[in-house]
Amino acid sequence: MPKTIYLEQRDADGRIFNAPIMFHEWIKPLAAGSTPMHEALAYAHTLVEKWCRNLDNRYSFPPMVFHITDGACSDADEAALLDVSSRIMQTHTEDGNTLLFNIHLSSDTWNDYNEIFPNAKKFSSDRRDRTILFKMSSPIPKTLEALVAYLLGLKHRGPYRGVAFNTSPCELLAILNIGTESVNN
Repeated sequence: MPKTIYLEQRDADGRIFNAPIMFHEWIKPLAAGSTPMHEALAYAHTLVEKWCRNLDNRYSFPPMVFHITDGACSDADEAALLDVSSRIMQTHTEDGNTLLFNIHLSSDTWNDYNEIFPNAKKFSSDRRDRTILFKMSSPIPKTLEALVAYLLGLKHRGPYRGVAFNTSPCELLAILNIGTESVNN
């Protein structure tokens, strides 16, 4: 059964309105057990690499990988996570490198930190898991920086990183919208 959520958008006159978005829930989220982050990213790398090698995809917009996690990796250290993330981001089409977005979600009541696409020059965190996710995330291409600022109502300039902490469903949809423009216009 399709669900409806509302995404804040601007019309041509700059007025803000809530647009209904219908979607099917293909995966039901479940928070339990361990977090085999490295295993999931290694599998994503395999899929993306195969897709990018396919000559039919040569001139396509590069893949976008959305890694949604609680940030508590249970199967690798920081070096291994940075390595697999780097390998994902090195895959590419003629239009650019694969974009890796890391989305950290937490139901912990103490974890009310919320930030989306932090400025790469100003990001700072006392939490190791946040810092690792930041380092594992793609820089947002310069050609998309203005779109990021517009969609998210950000006041500061980039460079941005493709990482978000405790985002709402509407913010997640805004992230998905960012990848709809070619980086080589």
